[in-house]
Amino acid sequence: MSTMVEEITNGLNEKIENKFNELNEKAFGGSRITEVLMDKQVEKSTEMELRSKAYADSFVNEWARTGRISDKAIEYFQSSVEANGGHLVPQDLLTSIIKKATKIAKMRDLATVYKTQRNELEIIVEKVADGFQASWSTETGDKVDTTVEGFDKVTVTCHDIYAKPMATLRNLSDNAFDLEAYIVEKVGEAFGTAQGNAFLLGDGNGKPTGLLNGLTATALGTSSKVTFAELNNLVYSLKQKYADNGVFLMHRATLGEINGITDLQGNPIFRQPEIRQEGAKVDGYLLNMPVMLDDNMPSIKTAVADDIVIVFGDIKSAYAIVDHDGVYMERDSLTKTGYVKFPTIARTGGKRILDEAVVALKQI
Repeated sequence: MSTMVEEITNGLNEKIENKFNELNEKAFGGSRITEVLMDKQVEKSTEMELRSKAYADSFVNEWARTGRISDKAIEYFQSSVEANGGHLVPQDLLTSIIKKATKIAKMRDLATVYKTQRNELEIIVEKVADGFQASWSTETGDKVDTTVEGFDKVTVTCHDIYAKPMATLRNLSDNAFDLEAYIVEKVGEAFGTAQGNAFLLGDGNGKPTGLLNGLTATALGTSSKVTFAELNNLVYSLKQKYADNGVFLMHRATLGEINGITDLQGNPIFRQPEIRQEGAKVDGYLLNMPVMLDDNMPSIKTAVADDIVIVFGDIKSAYAIVDHDGVYMERDSLTKTGYVKFPTIARTGGKRILDEAVVALKQI
């Protein structure tokens, strides 16, 4: 009897499983609806990619080079115009400009970067220093609410940043002149230079508020000199959760002064990266923590009193960069004879949002 029941049960289970697989196949595997939807997604993706490339090509080789827009390309430009007459820089070109700027503005690699379509962004930061706290209790004991002081709302405002590269009419008429590369080089370099300085030293007046602006720092014991003890104390003064993601940030000349310092056992505290290559993110290791060099940092050799010369910490948690979504470019062929200017405007902001994530040393 038990054998018969077992056979019937196995048979039913097999039928159920086969039916389930059949339904799955119809729903997801070979259904015509699924095939059509997938084809539509591919078609839409391909169409958007082709439109993006077509817009980029028209932007550079029609509008920027000649000032004219063909009937075929006019639809791209109608949807990208700003009130002042500029046009939205195509995404492919914008990505290249940002990559160029990031190579110069080291803070873009270290901070958290947000995108917004507004002129400011509110970022929520937990108020309590140690975050949410867990508590112990017996099985039947009271489970009190987890206490937290609340949250702060930090507003990061975007500010206009602009560059005005210009090319001769002769260059623009020469098809061998790589206008796209020229725009990327000049605009990216100008944006990177201005942003790199502001993200560290900016006063917030029409520009970002820099990481160092108002940051509490420990004074060096001796002017223009730093010791192993001071660096060691700096690292161990930071909370573990930030030290785990910690990085040193300093001027190249400052590292030159540090290179050669040894620990209490006589071992050098700085070492070069094992492999130096293009695009390397790290310039070495100090006390086994990554080092990033930025010439916008005050140099220990030339710093005046209260200038911060070394920063250590989790800069990604400490500093936020906010980019307005979109960069606009105008074409000016009137104000300088024989030249065409390309005024380019972006909006970006930056602000320190979590003080406790970084520590610093300053000149006395």
